[in-house]
Amino acid sequence: MKLIEIKIVHQNVQELLNYCKRNKIKNLHLNLGLLSNLEILSKEVELINKCTDPELIELEDKAIQLANEKKKAAESAGKKEDYDFKLSVALLSKEDKESYDKLRAVYDESMQENRNVVLEVIDKKQLVQAVTVDDKNFIIPIELGVDESAVLSFFFDAKNWEKKEVSKSDIKADKTKKKK
Repeated sequence: MKLIEIKIVHQNVQELLNYCKRNKIKNLHLNLGLLSNLEILSKEVELINKCTDPELIELEDKAIQLANEKKKAAESAGKKEDYDFKLSVALLSKEDKESYDKLRAVYDESMQENRNVVLEVIDKKQLVQAVTVDDKNFIIPIELGVDESAVLSFFFDAKNWEKKEVSKSDIKADKTKKKK
């Protein structure tokens, strides 16, 4: 699994857990599976963040601080301005912006590295809940939103995150590119 994918899946699991909490979805198998995966992914994201160049983090924080100051100044003048992250980075000085671009390129390249991560598989057959209607108990499947179902389906099959084996032909092609 690429490092960037780990960060994305981590965020998706957090959002899915929040969705389950908001909608009072109580399924032990689902909640334990998601919490286990969140713990595994959180450790990986923590390692990724520890390896991120501190100068890059400082420049990003500086950009956000500049954007917040501009936003406050605009609000005190009676205007409403919002700065997304890209606009915040544009507020940096020319030297800081050049430094940020170089550091960000290195970061983006490193986020393409693979990491062997083993996650918990969630059995979709166990995603049911008990419902009582007119004193009769029924077992029905858990209903999730479209986005949540798409995220959850990632955990139904371990093939989604298994480490990709590099074939011999891929290695030969890579060596040929390096020689040129």
